[in-house]
Amino acid sequence: MKNTLRSVLAAALALSASMPAFALQDCELDGKQVNPDNGATTAGKTGILRCRDRDSGQLLREQELKNGQYLGLVRHYRNGKLEQEYSVNARGNRDGRARQFDPESGRLLRDETLADSRNVGLAQTFHKNGQRARIGFYADNGEIRAYADFNTSGQLSGLLCADRPLLGAQADETTWCGFGAREAVVTTLYGNDGNAREKLSYREGRVVAAESFWRNGKPQRRETFDANGGGTEQRYDEQGVKRKETHWLPSGRGRVKESEQEFHDSGALIHEQRWIDGLLASERHWYLNGQLREESSFEGAGGARLRHSKQYHDNGSQAFTGDFRPEGRYNEIPVGVQQRFDAAGRPQQESTYDERGRLTRQREFDAAGNVTRDDAVFEDGSRKAYATPAR
Repeated sequence: MKNTLRSVLAAALALSASMPAFALQDCELDGKQVNPDNGATTAGKTGILRCRDRDSGQLLREQELKNGQYLGLVRHYRNGKLEQEYSVNARGNRDGRARQFDPESGRLLRDETLADSRNVGLAQTFHKNGQRARIGFYADNGEIRAYADFNTSGQLSGLLCADRPLLGAQADETTWCGFGAREAVVTTLYGNDGNAREKLSYREGRVVAAESFWRNGKPQRRETFDANGGGTEQRYDEQGVKRKETHWLPSGRGRVKESEQEFHDSGALIHEQRWIDGLLASERHWYLNGQLREESSFEGAGGARLRHSKQYHDNGSQAFTGDFRPEGRYNEIPVGVQQRFDAAGRPQQESTYDERGRLTRQREFDAAGNVTRDDAVFEDGSRKAYATPAR
C-alpha cells in the first residue's frame, strides 16, 4: 500500500512538473471528451488518453488505459515536445523501459529499465550537450553494481567495477577495470576542467592503488590496497609535501590502523603512533630540529591501562618521566612517581600521586642533586615537611 501511494504521488509530481502552473487541460479518449478526475468517464474504457492545454492546444500527456485502469504507456510533454516516456504496471509503479528527454533540444537525458519502480539492468544518463554522463548496471534488488561516469567532454570521471564486465559494448570496462590483464591497469579519471583528478590501478575489477591530485597537479592522496583489506594511505599538501602516512591491517571489522605518521610542511617527521590489535601501543613526538620530544608506551586495558611517558629537552636530555591512567574518554590522571629534569638532565622535582591522581608527596633538588624540599601534600593543598632540607 505504501509503495503504491508513493508511486501515485511520484506520478502526480512528475505530471505537475511537466505542465505549466495552473494550466487548464482538455482530455479525450478515442475522440470523446473525458475527465480524468471523474472515474465514471473512463470506467471500463480502453485506449490512449490524450490531454491538451486548453489555451494553446499543445499536447501535455498521453496515457494508456485498459478496462478503465491506467496501465501501460505514459508520455509527458512540455511545450508540445516529448519530455518523459515510461510504462506503469497494475500497481501504478513504473515498469519497463523509461526515457527522459530535453524538451528544448530533443536529446535523450535518461534511458533506464525499471521493475516495479526499481532500477534493473543497464541505465544511462546524458549531459545536455549529448555526451554520456553515466552508464550503470543495477542488480535485481536495485543495487548498483557497476558504473562509469563521464564529464561534459566525454572523459572518464568516475568508475565502479564489479567482479566481471557488466556495462556492455558502450563502455571499455574490460580495459578500465583490468579484466584479463597480467598487470594492474592504471585508469585516469578527469574533472570537469579536463585535468586529471585521480588515477586508479585495477586488477580484475579490484582497486589495488589510487592516487588523487590537487588542482595544480600535485599529489593529494596515494593509497594501496591488498586483497585482505590492508594497505597504506599517504596524504600531501598543495605543495606536494607528504603530511601523513597511515598503514592499515585487515580486521574482522574491515581494517584497523597499524601505524600513522605526521609530517611538518618542511617534510620533518613530528608525530608517530603505532597500534597492536586495534589498541594504541606507542606514540612519539619530535622537535623540528629532529630531536625526540616525547615518547609514550601503553600497557593494559580498560581502567587498568597505563601510559608511560618520557619527555625530552630540545638538546636531547631527558625532561620528564611518569605514568598516567585514562579517566573517561579524553582525560587522564597522573599516578605513581613522576620526575622532572633540567636541560642538563639533572633532577629538579619528584612528585608522587596516589591511585586517584592526587599529589601526596613532592621533592625538589638543587643543581648538585641535593634535596631542598620534601613535603607531604594533603587533599586541601596544605603541606608538611618530611625532613629538614639539606643546606
